[in-house]
Amino acid sequence: MDAGNRIYNCNLPLPSLAEVRNTFRQISGKAKSPKHYLDLVAEVLQKWTGCHCVGIRVLNEEGHLPYESYTGYSYEFWESENFLSVQKDQCACIRAVTGRWEPQDEPVVTRYGSFCCSHTTDYVNSLTPEEKERFRGTCVQYGFESVGVIPLYLQERIVGLVHLADERAGHLSIEVVEFIEWISHFISEAIQEEKLKVSHDRFFDILENASDLIQSVTPDGRYIYVNRAWRETLGYTEEEVKALSVFDVVHPEKWSFCKEGLKIIGRKGVLKNIQTTFVTKDGQFIEVEGSATCRYEDGEPAATRGVFRDVTERKKVEGKLLRSENFLNNIIDAIQDGITVVDKDLTIKRFNAQTKVWFKAQHPQVGKKCFAVFHGRSVPCEDCLTLKTFETGQSQFTEKRTTSKNGQDMWLELKTYPIIEEGKISGVIEYIRDITKRKRAEMGIRIAKEAAEAANRTKSQFLANMSHEIRTPMNGIIGMTELVLETNLTDEQRNYLVLAQKSACSLMNVINDILDFSKIEAKKLELFETEFNLGDLVKQAIAYLAILAKEKHITLDCIIYPGLPELILGDADRIRQVLINLIGNAVKFTEKGKVEVRVQAAASEVLFTITDTGPGIPAGKLDDLFNSFTQLDGSLTRKYGGTGLGLAISKRLVEMMNGSIWVESEEGKGSTFFFTVPHKKRRSCL
Repeated sequence: MDAGNRIYNCNLPLPSLAEVRNTFRQISGKAKSPKHYLDLVAEVLQKWTGCHCVGIRVLNEEGHLPYESYTGYSYEFWESENFLSVQKDQCACIRAVTGRWEPQDEPVVTRYGSFCCSHTTDYVNSLTPEEKERFRGTCVQYGFESVGVIPLYLQERIVGLVHLADERAGHLSIEVVEFIEWISHFISEAIQEEKLKVSHDRFFDILENASDLIQSVTPDGRYIYVNRAWRETLGYTEEEVKALSVFDVVHPEKWSFCKEGLKIIGRKGVLKNIQTTFVTKDGQFIEVEGSATCRYEDGEPAATRGVFRDVTERKKVEGKLLRSENFLNNIIDAIQDGITVVDKDLTIKRFNAQTKVWFKAQHPQVGKKCFAVFHGRSVPCEDCLTLKTFETGQSQFTEKRTTSKNGQDMWLELKTYPIIEEGKISGVIEYIRDITKRKRAEMGIRIAKEAAEAANRTKSQFLANMSHEIRTPMNGIIGMTELVLETNLTDEQRNYLVLAQKSACSLMNVINDILDFSKIEAKKLELFETEFNLGDLVKQAIAYLAILAKEKHITLDCIIYPGLPELILGDADRIRQVLINLIGNAVKFTEKGKVEVRVQAAASEVLFTITDTGPGIPAGKLDDLFNSFTQLDGSLTRKYGGTGLGLAISKRLVEMMNGSIWVESEEGKGSTFFFTVPHKKRRSCL
């Protein structure tokens, strides 16, 4: 197919340039929008070209060619054409826009780059099978014989195209296509106007719907434009804004800053980090911050555009936080202990006043390493508590002896506490307390305690020696009394001697208690472990006190349970002493009823239980019962005698034998004393 096959005689009267201008002028007057403008142009082109179908397609941002305006034939055709242009680049429309013409297109392409064919069937039949495969236009599928595609240029750039189609062969001439090329700039300008209108509308919508306060003012501060957020926040209408200047809105105290700011913006073109105060229509103050830029025309400032954000609430919160922080800082600074906060790099983040006082010579500063400030080191300490806290996530504690800035010995108590943020340790609080006075007091107490203990041991040694010296002549008195009682005496003489013997025995018991207690206090009492018959020992203790029980008309019972070891290893004398003390007390304080002694094996120890029906012990006295020189009531001493050492000695002896002793009692119902001693089992008594 040669070029001559596409040139046909034009049977339509084409309008002159004057008529075209007049027509487009009328269209501009009627058009309500650029889109409406293109619709009217499509109708005029249909009239001028005589084609049934006319469409105007615009190249969008994605590079596609949807139809913006069309007339003639069905909506389905234009939708199919749109779909094809998106999915395939074989159609003539896409090739016209991209300029990628196929070799077979050459006969039907104008110098302007338009596609013009009046016999598409003949044209397609002349193509090779490969060329037909690449030529898949919707026009062919819908049976259009006459097809024209004219690109629309604007400043040498394709912005769209005009699409002509008719089912009649030979209906479209090259003159008609070239005529459309000739008037295409009118259509291109309308397309550009539509794009600018869309872009302007989008930009305006963004400004109007922005949450920030956006304004544009003249170089002298008169308002040109403000967005909706600005108007709603400050309470002005659009009409009221036209009469305002920035000095009607900015707080009077900020006027000088505002004037200087406008000059800086005009000179430098931009001003950032603006912080000022706006005054609303009803007199409320609004804190804002933002930035401003200058728009120039012919090198001169034409307008200043500012974007501000209402930070009133944030400023209030910041003010509260600042006041709260100052309050906490005052509290922390009032603490007479040192407080320091460090991060993971052991860098000081903050410290209180006391820390600064203590380490004045080093001048602690935020940003320095704690080990350099507090210890004068270039690396962390080997036993650094802060590092241990970071490693373990646990608080650490120690006491450390150091030297103060004036060279004196100083004791410090060091504690570290992790700071947890979002489940991770972000820092550590170092807490330092001066415990020098406490340490000195503790040292004084320790020295005094040691001196008191030494004095007490000396006293106990003295008492032990004195008791021994007293007991020797007392043994002589008791022995000689017993010998005299065996001679012939009158009844009166015998009564006097028996009374003297009892008094001497009582005094000997007191001396024995004092001697034992003194030995215990002086830590000179020793235990002698031997193997003995436990049953016999218990019976001996019962027999020793049976006469006293009989004199008081009370029953003294003894129960030895099966399973008790016959022989055990232990200090028989001390076990007997404890038994006699506890049984003797029970008999002494029981006026009627009975005293019962029970002995039984319990695991690896022997349990002794002494129960009486005496007066019982008040609950408030139980805790003091085993203390030295303690009796429940002073009147008991006058009535029953005693030193108040028996239970204290018994407790010490039981504990020395690795046993336990305790009491259960209810006032008015009697008491039960328990004590245990370990044993090594030999064979059963039964």
